[in-house]
Amino acid sequence: MKTADFSRGLNIRPLLLSRREVPHLTLETNRTCNMRCRLCYNLERDYVKSLDEVKADLDAGVRQRNLSAVTILGGEPTIYPWLPEVIAYVKSHGLFCGLLTNGLRFLKTEGPKFIARIRQAGLDRVFVHVDSGQAHVHPDVEAAREKMFGILDAARMPFVLSVTIYGGEKDVMAGVIRRYSRFRYFEGILALLARNPDGQMDSGVELRDEYSSLRNDLGLEPLSFLPADNGDQDVRWLMYF
Repeated sequence: MKTADFSRGLNIRPLLLSRREVPHLTLETNRTCNMRCRLCYNLERDYVKSLDEVKADLDAGVRQRNLSAVTILGGEPTIYPWLPEVIAYVKSHGLFCGLLTNGLRFLKTEGPKFIARIRQAGLDRVFVHVDSGQAHVHPDVEAAREKMFGILDAARMPFVLSVTIYGGEKDVMAGVIRRYSRFRYFEGILALLARNPDGQMDSGVELRDEYSSLRNDLGLEPLSFLPADNGDQDVRWLMYF
C-alpha cells in the first residue's frame, strides 16, 4: 500500500523512530509450541532458553533502547516453565508487559488459575492469536474465540485479538470489531497479512483492502503508519485508535 491510497484530504505522517528511540521489545522465551499454525515460520521447535538467558536478553534491550513496553512470545510462551518469573522481571524494570499466545492453555481446566497467576505476576495485556490458520485445532474459530474471550473477560484480563489475514479473506478487522467489542476487556486487534515462511506475501492479501473496509464499513481512518524500508510513501503498518 502507498500513501496515495489514503482517502483524499487525509494527511497523516509516518512514525519515524531512531534506533535508540524504539519503545517496544519482543522477548522470545522458547520456540517449542503446542500448535502448528498455517504458514508457521517457526521451524526450530526444540529451543528453550534458560531463565537467565531471557533475563540477559531483556537487560540488553533496556541498555540499547528507550523501552516502555515488552511483549513475551515464542513458540508458545504459556508452556515456558518460568513464565511468571519472566513477567515479574519485566515489571521490575517498570515496563508494560504483554504476552502473545495461542491461548490453548486458557481453555484447559486449570486455565482460570493460570491466568490469575500470570496476572498476579504483573501481566498487563494478552495478545490472543486465534484465526482460520488454526482450523486443524479449532474447527469453529468463532466459537473458540468466544470461549477464550469469555474466560479472559471474567478474569478482568485486558486482551487483544492477534489475527493473520489470509488470501481470500475480506473485511476481517471490521467483522472482529463488530463482533467482539461487547467484551469489557477487549482492547483491539493486531492484524498481520499472511506471509509464507520464506517471507513472500500470501497471494490475494492486500493492506489496502483492510484499510478500505475499515473506512467504508466503520468510518475509521488511521492515525499514523510505519513506512516500509524502501521509502516513506510505502506503507508497512497502519495504526488506529
